[in-house]
Amino acid sequence: LRTRTMKAALDQDSAFLDRNRVGDLISRLSSDSSIVAKSLTQNVSDGTRAVIQGFVGFGMMTYISWQLTCVMGLMLPPIGAMAIIYGKKIRNLSKQLQTSVGGLTKVAEEQLGATKTIQSYVGEKKEIRRYAKEVRQVFDIGLKEALTSGMFFGSTGFVGNISLLALLMSGASMIQSGLITVGDLSSFMMYAVYTGGSMFGLSNLYSELMKGAGAAA
Repeated sequence: LRTRTMKAALDQDSAFLDRNRVGDLISRLSSDSSIVAKSLTQNVSDGTRAVIQGFVGFGMMTYISWQLTCVMGLMLPPIGAMAIIYGKKIRNLSKQLQTSVGGLTKVAEEQLGATKTIQSYVGEKKEIRRYAKEVRQVFDIGLKEALTSGMFFGSTGFVGNISLLALLMSGASMIQSGLITVGDLSSFMMYAVYTGGSMFGLSNLYSELMKGAGAAA
């Protein structure tokens, strides 16, 4: 991927190289490539495991009690809606973050390449302020990304816990009605936690894929 990116950069005209300084291109070759690579390797592996785990869990839950499975299914629409909103937000933030990192690398490349000139004109303080401004921009975007991720995973975790409480209440009512046994409810809850773990894994996969989409752009 890095080799093809380098080849594409070298094939561009001079106008492209004027718009994209060396620091920008180094950022594409390093951090962007790493994010895309992770999306296509580790994340796909983790996502595949989560999908299989989820199918097995839902299958066993349906086998034990389809009524309780329907209760747990009520959590899917809100999580799906949150995932769509979060995916768009995190993809845009990822693009902004990588652009800011490119700008930061560009400034660093310029300053380190002209250190003697900066020292000759006693411009160290001015250049440090310029670099610090770029660092602050990267930090601010990273903070937005962290808060967005925290809100998403916190919300999905809250919905998951509410679903487990709803399952316990529904299961207790069904035990009193003689529809299921205590053992069935215990087994169902075990598979519910198992399946919930896979859904959390899929949420994390979606998050990383959206970051990868932002870097791939």
